Amino acid sequence: MSDIRTEGQGNVPEHPMLVLPNRVDMTVLTELEKALGGPGRVAWMVEESLLPSSDIMQHLRQTRAAGLLCSADRQGREAVAERVRAMLAQGRHVVLLTGHPAQSPAAVTDVPARQLSLFDGTGLPALPVYVGMLRKDGAALTVSAAPYDTLVLRLLPVVRASASLGVTVLTAWMEAAADTLMHHPQLEKASLPQALVRAMLAHPNARLIDGVDDTSVTYRELLAVAVMLAGVLKKHSSHKRIGVILPPGKLCTVANLACWLCGMVPVNIDYLAEAADFRRCTETAGLTRFITEERFVAKQSTFAWPPPRDLIYIDRELREMGPGRIRFNAFLLRAVPAARVLAHLDLPAPAPEDEAALFFTGGVSGTPKAAPLTHRMLLTNALQMHQCLQTAAGETVLSVLPLCRPQGLTQGLLLPLLAGCDIVTYPSLRAPKRLCALMSRYGVKLAMLPPSLVRSLLSVAEKGTFASLRHFLTVGEKLPVDLAARAANEFNLALYESYCLTEASPLAALNLPTPAVPAGQAVLPANKPGSVGLPLPGVAVRITDPYRSDLVLPPDTPGLLWLKGPSLLRAYLDDEAATMSRVHGGWFCTGDIARLSADGMLSIAGRKTRYSKIGGEMVPHETLEQVLLKVLKADPSRSKRLLAVVGVPDRTQGERLILLSTLHRIMHPNDLIAIRYGIMNEGYPSLWCPERIVPVKSIPVLPDGRLNYPLCFEGACRAAGVTQ
Repeated sequence: MSDIRTEGQGNVPEHPMLVLPNRVDMTVLTELEKALGGPGRVAWMVEESLLPSSDIMQHLRQTRAAGLLCSADRQGREAVAERVRAMLAQGRHVVLLTGHPAQSPAAVTDVPARQLSLFDGTGLPALPVYVGMLRKDGAALTVSAAPYDTLVLRLLPVVRASASLGVTVLTAWMEAAADTLMHHPQLEKASLPQALVRAMLAHPNARLIDGVDDTSVTYRELLAVAVMLAGVLKKHSSHKRIGVILPPGKLCTVANLACWLCGMVPVNIDYLAEAADFRRCTETAGLTRFITEERFVAKQSTFAWPPPRDLIYIDRELREMGPGRIRFNAFLLRAVPAARVLAHLDLPAPAPEDEAALFFTGGVSGTPKAAPLTHRMLLTNALQMHQCLQTAAGETVLSVLPLCRPQGLTQGLLLPLLAGCDIVTYPSLRAPKRLCALMSRYGVKLAMLPPSLVRSLLSVAEKGTFASLRHFLTVGEKLPVDLAARAANEFNLALYESYCLTEASPLAALNLPTPAVPAGQAVLPANKPGSVGLPLPGVAVRITDPYRSDLVLPPDTPGLLWLKGPSLLRAYLDDEAATMSRVHGGWFCTGDIARLSADGMLSIAGRKTRYSKIGGEMVPHETLEQVLLKVLKADPSRSKRLLAVVGVPDRTQGERLILLSTLHRIMHPNDLIAIRYGIMNEGYPSLWCPERIVPVKSIPVLPDGRLNYPLCFEGACRAAGVTQ
């Protein structure tokens, strides 16, 4: 390790201060001594429940360093705080030293929540220190222990004394990690085409397996075809962006690779979209040409296809190339050294902040917005996932989410290509038996699906179907408790809820398996039922009042979620109003109501649009829906939505609640009375009771199973006689 950078010395006050670093090794200890004025100005605090490493303890003994050994269990919080004050009075900074507990690769700190919150409410302010250990290789962007290539010490602004000092320090570390990662050497020249070609040449025999017919192509063959197709695309179009209308599979993968190799931006189109939405997206992106397949055009006959003159049929182009030319190009890639291949390809060299893919988002709560994801954003997120999930070359990843969603692009294409994993694809999410067969046959290690589709898999799965899975992430909607329990009890399968949004490229947080450790060894939690887990390394979190973005809320208090980091969106395409409403000072407003616990776990309560403020109290629609299902004795395991709570405007109390219900044929006053008492019996206030029940035949949902809130809102307003 040769590069050590210390920043923020100006934040060190002249008077002694409690100093809280997120982790410490021998090198960090030495650098901290220097930054704080030398050994005579420093005292080291050790909590005996989690001792530092043996080399640090030996160093402290040999140098007879000043310090104090404490125990919050034996002495109590106030007694420990008094000992710290006594040391501060002697003119020494008191630096907390902690051990290195077992932890997930996503942990931003070695300090357990119990230890970090030791000084909550004691009246002691603190100087946070972020210790960033960076690697140059692709195995991990950041690490928690040696070896590392670069060490960054950032002395952060002093945090004033408060009842939530620990979480405030934790969020300061997160923000510093996000800022540090923004300037990571590996991301300073982030370029998808160059990174992908290097990775595919490094793993030429990894395979992409077509789940329809079980045929496969190696990464070397895939790259050869993509290089040839890139030349064809240059002849067809000179525009910046090009549409891709294909399901997951070999052709879709080749099409996206070819776009990047020729310097174009792929815009993967939702082939289930309505005609009006497709036209709007096409106009916003300025698309004139589209890559597709003849058979797919015939199969998706209800889609509003562009004129044939605007379509580039990838299957025709491949036939014209001929298998001989493809094999010859694959042979050249095998015979020629990688360095010469890279030089010969003359790959485009986009800047890290150049657009790499365009997605459309916001359809759940309004008109879709165009979100351009940059090379830095996509590569950052793929490498963050690689680090957290510990994907290894030779493992198999299931890729079935459409690439019109960033989950499909990042998890199903970029992550496995960069890591050298095998990819198993299938063009439909509505074939649970086939998906189960593929997972079992090819020993899939990583899968990512919405809970509604996981439920359909469990209904047809056999005992050994999921035996090979190491990570099964759920995305898109909250993981139901009964579904997680069924997976664990019937299949010994752990489902890990995660948090994705397009503007985060897309993964922002995830639950991970808790590391296996011997009894008695300290371990940091990596998952928590009901939460979406830990934010990814380099993703910062801020929770504010839903109506005052400048008011940061204390821990475990629901509020509006803001995120920051190199994988977060900077601006929407040609939509200044949307950008100004969502992006402030590098922070992105997710529009979700969430809370952050003392141990760094993030929990999502729902969209801000799915909350109503009634009588001064925030009423969460999704929580109320679960209560109503229980009150109405409905089966929560049914795959179809049975009801939906909607808030509509009200002149006197701001909002009122409307219940759209498939469980009622008519509305009767007695039903509302029964519901009111049922809600109160469950321990919730009576103001949570809907004002009106609107019987409906079905609840409007989007193709992926999420609630179609605009349609629900429209129906509720119409039933309540409210003008929108």
